[in-house]
Amino acid sequence: MIVPTRPYTPRHKGKVERGVDYVQENALKGRTFDSLADQNRYLAEWEAAVADTRIHGTTRQQVGRVFEQIERPALRPLPATRFPCFQEGQRIVNRDGHVEVAKAYYSAPPEFLGRKVWIRWDSQVVRLFDPQFKQIAIHARRGCRPLRHRSAAHRAPRSAAASSAARSGGCGRRRPSAPRPAAGPRRCWRAGFTPCAPSWGWSA
Repeated sequence: MIVPTRPYTPRHKGKVERGVDYVQENALKGRTFDSLADQNRYLAEWEAAVADTRIHGTTRQQVGRVFEQIERPALRPLPATRFPCFQEGQRIVNRDGHVEVAKAYYSAPPEFLGRKVWIRWDSQVVRLFDPQFKQIAIHARRGCRPLRHRSAAHRAPRSAAASSAARSGGCGRRRPSAPRPAAGPRRCWRAGFTPCAPSWGWSA
């Protein structure tokens, strides 16, 4: 899947922005048009007569010829679905290893605990990126339910002793029970009664 660049950051796609700048400075600078149709007609003529026939400053080859011979055969059909539209935000990975997205929680790799990550999500997937925008995790979107969704790859490895303790339901060894106190007579003093007999009853 193609991941779009961040808005208002032309430095992330310099080659594309340079082509836009060339059209604005060469074809459109100082010109006005009565309608969008007139502008499109002018740009089609300018492309055929100027842009396609120029010699590219880097490749030193004619732009139109390179496109027809190399680039056009390599083009693939457009995808059947519409271009995905993402929402984006920055999060800090919680102590439990999750980040919040629209009231749901998604896991991050253990090494990112307490660190800032970038999140991009749409109606289907949630993607996590490190500060250099390298993808570190991907999750299926789970809606807005306040649940935690953890990937199996994000579980920290446990030692053999911890695994044995988890299976036994405790710390791995049974705690010895405390000894019961020895039975003996209970001494109860009340007015008009003598101390309790060893049989635990009241004496007359």
